[in-house]
Amino acid sequence: ALMGEAGIGKTTLWQAGVAAAERRSYHVLACKPVQSETKLSYAALSDLLDEVADGTLPQIPGPQRRALEVALLRSEPKGRPPDLRLISTAFLSVIRFLASKAPVLIAVDDVQWLDRPSARVLEFAIRRLGRSRAGALLTLRSEEPGVTPITWIDSHSGMSRVKLGPLSLGAIHQILSSQWGEFLPRPALVRIVDESRGNPFFAIEIARGLREQGSLPPLSEPL
Repeated sequence: ALMGEAGIGKTTLWQAGVAAAERRSYHVLACKPVQSETKLSYAALSDLLDEVADGTLPQIPGPQRRALEVALLRSEPKGRPPDLRLISTAFLSVIRFLASKAPVLIAVDDVQWLDRPSARVLEFAIRRLGRSRAGALLTLRSEEPGVTPITWIDSHSGMSRVKLGPLSLGAIHQILSSQWGEFLPRPALVRIVDESRGNPFFAIEIARGLREQGSLPPLSEPL
């Protein structure tokens, strides 16, 4: 799990990981949940299985298949809504079937915005991947007001957690130069790194504003 504040670079690393898995012919089940969809049941699960459902659902046991089809809005419910454990088991069966053919990567960017049913299904499956050829790459916005901690990530002994910190002056310089070339003197670059606290997204936005403005404010004024 890649953890850190907004703009620190989690998504960039996540995208690189997804691209690397695709180059190695992994089955990649990816989704990017957003805050506005946290109240929609199984929205993220539908995104994860969107490209593989047709080929994998016929391969899992009937009760599991029917439960998952209802959760994915592919079938009308008959009687009571399907049990969450049955849906979770069905998702795990899909992962195991895919893993029997090629390695699997479950990739979720901004896991804190998962709708609750999808989050519980994902937790159930990841805890049971064991030695199968399947793993997960998650990003998590941490230590911010209004963001609910994902406690099972911290408690899962098999989950490696990497907290991303601020970038160095040299790294910020490289990012800005790749976008606009050498348009900033070193004193301006130092100020940008200080003001952004090494956050690459904030540094880019500050530099964009300075570029559009065409001049630096006096040292006594904030950027």
